[in-house]
Amino acid sequence: MNTEAAGTDLSWSQSHGRRYFNSFYRKNTGENPKNYLTDIRMKGAVKLLGNTDDKANEAAKAVGYKNVRRINEDFKGK
Repeated sequence: MNTEAAGTDLSWSQSHGRRYFNSFYRKNTGENPKNYLTDIRMKGAVKLLGNTDDKANEAAKAVGYKNVRRINEDFKGK
């Protein structure tokens, strides 16, 4: 997972827009896709940091963040 994903990236076809996808996802899972993806990334980063010698920026990039600043903001928000 080395790409920064957003609702538009997760739309499964061009005939379904970001709003439709977000609404569909929330209706079927009870959460929004951005929060789900953030949770997966943070759990992956925690696992990498606990089980490897990776630095924070390496772990952040490995789970899909472009920089450490964004993952730090996400951790503070949780």
